[in-house]
Amino acid sequence: NTFGTDPCARRSGGFVITGGLGGLGLRAAGILLAHGVRHTTLVSRSGRAARDWQGLQGHLSVLTRMPSCTVRLLACDASDQAEVAMLLIPDLNEAAQRALHGVLHAAGVLHKGRMMEAASWDIAYVFQSKATSALSLHVSLAHLTPSTFLLYSSVASLFGNVGQSVYAASNAC
Repeated sequence: NTFGTDPCARRSGGFVITGGLGGLGLRAAGILLAHGVRHTTLVSRSGRAARDWQGLQGHLSVLTRMPSCTVRLLACDASDQAEVAMLLIPDLNEAAQRALHGVLHAAGVLHKGRMMEAASWDIAYVFQSKATSALSLHVSLAHLTPSTFLLYSSVASLFGNVGQSVYAASNAC
């Protein structure tokens, strides 16, 4: 059991999912809630489900209607150290008065194109959402020691195609 063996700890602690309003984040939230986690905060830069053509708003609606579960949405740029420290951590530990049980970092930005053809700002933007955010979360969580800190990565970091070189490189960090 990835989330620990004590069901009481799962129910009392909160989970944070960065990229929580994307496909991977919503899927992870559903799995956590199905395994007894009762308090989940879904974090994205905008604080709302984007790409609704993927049906993400429908998935979010199902999660927020689950009985005995608290699913909260939070706008926060996880790559910004100050935002993580001021918005994410105090929100879980002071306002909700719940222990931080785990963090799942599922945020990422896909960039199509060859590395040699990408502008430096394209590369920085893709790395910011994956690698910089991971470092920002790591630093902010150092004193909290959650039982779970999971960084999502793509198989593209090993087997990426030519058109996903920037994305693959950001996932390899």
